[in-house]
Amino acid sequence: MIQFRYRIKQRKMCPFHLISQLDIARLWDRTLRRSGIPILYSQGFNPRPLLSFGPATPLGVESRAEYLEIFLREEIPGLQLQEELNRYFPEELRVEEITILSPQRPSLTQEIKGIFYAFSFYGVFFWNDISLPEGIEMKNAYQKENSFWVWFFFHDQKAFFSPLKFSVFLEENHGYPFPDRIIKEGVLFKQEGERRVSC
Repeated sequence: MIQFRYRIKQRKMCPFHLISQLDIARLWDRTLRRSGIPILYSQGFNPRPLLSFGPATPLGVESRAEYLEIFLREEIPGLQLQEELNRYFPEELRVEEITILSPQRPSLTQEIKGIFYAFSFYGVFFWNDISLPEGIEMKNAYQKENSFWVWFFFHDQKAFFSPLKFSVFLEENHGYPFPDRIIKEGVLFKQEGERRVSC
């Protein structure tokens, strides 16, 4: 059977950053069944929509770059599919982008080279030049109202390291308060080269 593979980029902003990955998967399951999109299903006694998620963003971390993949039995233009899906999602879970992929492309997890996170430290007004673990780089820092925002790039061996554990590292080793907000801002895929994410 011919399969058409789609990679979907979705937001997961407040208050939905407090919903577990399991609940998001259930939401997608129900949405795909209701929408009438020609999704392929698994075989067996209890068929499920064929979809796979990238590595789960930790509970409590907002995201502008959640990724999942679905397989359809019919080809649909990406923009049309995006518009159809967004009829079922609130603004905080909006589908941002859809890419049609070859079925032979590696899985989401295999293709991820790095992840960009923005940390908001309330009441902090400067950022010291500190020693960071290998695989984590500071990309930008700026003041915004009463918070100091710092962008970090977690790459290669640290691509899947928890930003919450990194927050504990900053608190215990450098005295920074635990961030009042963390946002997953972007994902860098190996086949995209060094595409920049705006800070």
